[in-house]
Amino acid sequence: MQKSTIALVLVAVAAVAIGVGVQQASDKPATLPEFTNTIMLPQSRPFSKFRLVDHHGHEFGPQQLRDYWSILFFGFTHCPDVCPTTLATLAQVKQQMQAKGQWGNYRVLMVSVDPNRDSVERLAEYVPYFDDEFVGITGDLPTLTEFARQAGVVFARRGEVNERDYDVDHSAALILVNPKGQWAGAIPAPQRRDQIIDDLAKLATYYADDHSEQPANKANSALKTEPDGVAQPIADSSAALSVSNAWIRPAPPTASSMVAYFELHNDSAQDITIVAAESPQFAHSMLHSTELVDGVVQMQHIDSLLVPANGRAVLMPMATHLMLMQPHDILAEGSQANISLISDSGQRFDFNVAVRPQPE
Repeated sequence: MQKSTIALVLVAVAAVAIGVGVQQASDKPATLPEFTNTIMLPQSRPFSKFRLVDHHGHEFGPQQLRDYWSILFFGFTHCPDVCPTTLATLAQVKQQMQAKGQWGNYRVLMVSVDPNRDSVERLAEYVPYFDDEFVGITGDLPTLTEFARQAGVVFARRGEVNERDYDVDHSAALILVNPKGQWAGAIPAPQRRDQIIDDLAKLATYYADDHSEQPANKANSALKTEPDGVAQPIADSSAALSVSNAWIRPAPPTASSMVAYFELHNDSAQDITIVAAESPQFAHSMLHSTELVDGVVQMQHIDSLLVPANGRAVLMPMATHLMLMQPHDILAEGSQANISLISDSGQRFDFNVAVRPQPE
């Protein structure tokens, strides 16, 4: 990413950071709550006129940002790790806050940074998969770029193979828009569910005058399954390699990729280096890494994974993971994928990973 782009990110972050503990553009007292990970602007900023479209095919402009506390996440449907992780986390946030009567008039909007592939139809299949009240937003690239800029967000295509095969680096912060339709603050990455809940509850209390309870939302009954914490031996027992906490997040039927997460335990006296992966349920598999650089998410292929002697390697959301591309069939929740890891010495380690909701 060019230095000028990074500079934009830093300027946006600096502008937000100034707002900690400073009075907002309202009649509220100057003392803001002590947030765990949320930063409020010193003065909320209106958006200039824009014209986008939501996943229902309805026009989405400044007027549609009003009357709610909107939580904006800028992402894309071909994102294998960060975007589904964030949306699943926000679904858990909503579920838990609703159970406590704290959700109020919050809502979640996913704004596409990939209009080339994220059509209205694709967003309609993808975004409600995580919660049927989440809303996807798309439009033309210039409008999305300008809207993102006004929210302190940047994005850029990278690693382009062809017109349909590429990654998109993008800011990972959650953007808070107040009921007046103004950019009011941000929750920087990395975000944790409990911290988001705590900060949103404080924000709702502080701006109680702006909050009116919306009609009852449907409770999200999913996202409760815990991963298997029992280490299972895989392949040749002499290798002393075992796996625990293995899971694959369910994905919309149209998803072009899924991701496997697990812990590898090496109880032997020799390092084991994994250099390749295979799965008969997918056309391609690769070790992958997500990194947060100056607030921007970057994804890249990694050549190898070291499992140290008498140690472990952890594959987890928004970090190192196993990317599973082009599924041959839909892998629904409750099904399993067969995974083979191959070491630099040619050893194969085979195990099964269940498709299950993101752990709370």
